[in-house]
Amino acid sequence: AYIVKPDNTGKYLAVANKRKGKKNRIEIWDIESKSMISSRYIDDAIIFNLEFVSGPDKIVAVTELNILLGEGVPEIYPMKHNNNVLDLKISPDNSMIATAAFDSTARIWDAASGKPIIEPIIHKNKSIAEVNFSPCSKYLLTRYKLTKNEPAENENYKVSVWECRTGKELPLEITHNRNVQSASFSPCGKYIIT
Repeated sequence: AYIVKPDNTGKYLAVANKRKGKKNRIEIWDIESKSMISSRYIDDAIIFNLEFVSGPDKIVAVTELNILLGEGVPEIYPMKHNNNVLDLKISPDNSMIATAAFDSTARIWDAASGKPIIEPIIHKNKSIAEVNFSPCSKYLLTRYKLTKNEPAENENYKVSVWECRTGKELPLEITHNRNVQSASFSPCGKYIIT
């Protein structure tokens, strides 16, 4: 199986194979010239997702527990979670990377250095399944999902919004009495769609 992602200009393509127990390779291609610009093997790690941060110059890839960030094809700037990574988003201004994982955390990383911007955002005992930036890159939305061991009755399913640079949760009540399948900001950033 392969993951294929274009950059936002449509000039470059990132391709990764995702095979268990094999060396997996990430390649960056120039679409017009049909030539490979760079490639790198990622040892013993299944690649689940990859995204361009800014043109062909920087890409981020998600393996089971690591987020790899690098110039061109990811070098090893591992940004770690303690359990499987479920989601990855790049902020609209390309300055931040947000990740969500089974370890009950969402994390916001500096896209240039790979270092955390704030302490992990925690949904206690809940796996965070989705993160989304606001169009202005100022806020991060998190959505959690129940695990098999969690009781579903009498549970409010919450979507939360956080300030990206401080980690402060906004005092919004966005709850449902059933599991929320998806959550995002509207294109204007004034509304949250669940």
